[in-house]
Amino acid sequence: MSEKEMTALPQVGHAAEERGLVRAASGAGTQAAPYLPSFACLSAGAQTMPPEALWRAVFEGAWPDAFFESDEGLALLHENLVLRLSGDAVEQARASKGAEFRRFLSALARLSGEVLRYNALARDAGVTAETVKRWVAAAEAAGIVYLLRPWPGETGRQLMRSPKLLMIDTGLIAALLGLRTPDEMASHPAAMRFLETFVATAVMRSWSEAAAPHAFYYMKDSKGFSIDLLIETETALYPVNVQKGNTLGKADWRSFEKLARLSGLEKPVGTGAAIGLTPRAFAVSDTAVAHGPEWIWERRLALGRARLTEDANEDASA
Repeated sequence: MSEKEMTALPQVGHAAEERGLVRAASGAGTQAAPYLPSFACLSAGAQTMPPEALWRAVFEGAWPDAFFESDEGLALLHENLVLRLSGDAVEQARASKGAEFRRFLSALARLSGEVLRYNALARDAGVTAETVKRWVAAAEAAGIVYLLRPWPGETGRQLMRSPKLLMIDTGLIAALLGLRTPDEMASHPAAMRFLETFVATAVMRSWSEAAAPHAFYYMKDSKGFSIDLLIETETALYPVNVQKGNTLGKADWRSFEKLARLSGLEKPVGTGAAIGLTPRAFAVSDTAVAHGPEWIWERRLALGRARLTEDANEDASA
């Protein structure tokens, strides 16, 4: 598939500097409403996503064309995407060796969902820490990775201050790590971090597609308190955690309770959500809900249908 034939990957919105909310670029707002945690998922008829379908979606990633590809075509699509994005990044990074930069990108993929530590990444990639800092900046500018910033305000807890690293698309992770099937993705030692990447980038992408002010952060300390993604709107803060196993852990909903008690937030805490492999949606508390990522599949299906309609219209006018 040529670069011209590829559909642009919807952009993930960035948190504004100094806690300013950002709006989507001109022309956005044509997609469905952005994701917010809600008890609506408990309504009758709400369906959960089977694990095999979920890991298929994680393996394919968010690239619209991936929805229609065979495994062989998907591998080619993802490899072309890696080459295209890494080519842009290599130029910005002033990397003299493409193979060396590709090894660096593979190290990024393995660490997706982790707090960024330049020295550890440098050891994994086999380059200096200064080189890694320059290359991470280039990878972010090229749209390969997203650096999720920590909450910048004082809360009374000692929160981590380094950004969290997220690959922009889990299909890129599969390509960079040589994962050939959804089963290989699901059985990888970092599978749950890949799932977190899949959910977090889907949530952020939904806001980027909608003309609504937003900012994204995370919170984490050394004592078990963790909010994987914090959505800031004009009126409230909405916490999202991604399950790290097949069952909901107590740490997920306890972190929601702790969040509501933090000082210095300036805005009320809205409904929280724990998203993951739960077989059914259920209320965790009066202020939090657990559900699967089926809404991601529904949005992705809508993008695929829109692409088919667009192609049909182009063929009809040709």
